[in-house]
Amino acid sequence: MASSVYASGANPISYTADGKQVFIPLNVVTIVNDKADVKTADLNAAGITGIDETELKEWINKLIASGEPKKIETPYPKPAFRLIANKITGCAGNKITAEVKRNPAVGGAPETFDITICLEEEFADLVVDNSNPNFLEKKLDASALITVKPPDGGNYALPKSYDTLPLVGGNGTSSATAMQDDNATEAFVVEAKEEGEQGNNISVKITKDQNAFSMEVTMTETYAAAEVNEKKGNAKNPNYIGTLLKDSYLVKFEKVGDAVPSDGKYNLSGGQDPQDSVPASTSVLGYV
Repeated sequence: MASSVYASGANPISYTADGKQVFIPLNVVTIVNDKADVKTADLNAAGITGIDETELKEWINKLIASGEPKKIETPYPKPAFRLIANKITGCAGNKITAEVKRNPAVGGAPETFDITICLEEEFADLVVDNSNPNFLEKKLDASALITVKPPDGGNYALPKSYDTLPLVGGNGTSSATAMQDDNATEAFVVEAKEEGEQGNNISVKITKDQNAFSMEVTMTETYAAAEVNEKKGNAKNPNYIGTLLKDSYLVKFEKVGDAVPSDGKYNLSGGQDPQDSVPASTSVLGYV
């Protein structure tokens, strides 16, 4: 009789097929007689399509031979829900992460968890010379979150370094913040691409290096004490994760099961351009 056990280890598995990186959650992998087994239906349920199973198994078998992933005899966690890129379309959605921290149950209260959704972008070697290929306006065209503009009636200037500065405003307009140079004069304005208060979740970090600078742009959404139960008694549960994520700019929620998600960081993957084709997504795992 074939011996079938579950896989455990670094989760998910990073795999590259036809130049595209995808992340394979270990709950779709079983190990039968020391060989990996992966089924199309399980991959599809995890939002992964177009993967050659034979090549994927060969890759996982190499990892098994190196000792990772390992075999365990207990059931592996199952998908609790899926997160699908929302306003961030195409390949840009592959930069979105979701980090879950499970909270211990107190008394007879239901288990809860905190979830932080984040999109990080990095732009290096930016300059303010518009004849240079690294001119900040040109390079920041690739940003899914922000645009920049010069001071009113002025020209771009090299900014001073900033250790995380949030965008503000966003009530009927785009959130924004002004960056200054070393002389406390406005160097340029960073503005959210979309109008609305969600832009206040964007922050910018600038590191100046002589005649150039780098910029880290981060959008963070945090939801605390979320629950997997849609109702409390006969009433709707205001802390239901599906309800909380209705206001998310970064992701959409798709219910899969009733599991409370386990601690971990999940990378959305599979997003493809053109931007209106395939959104990035991930399965968040938990124990039933």
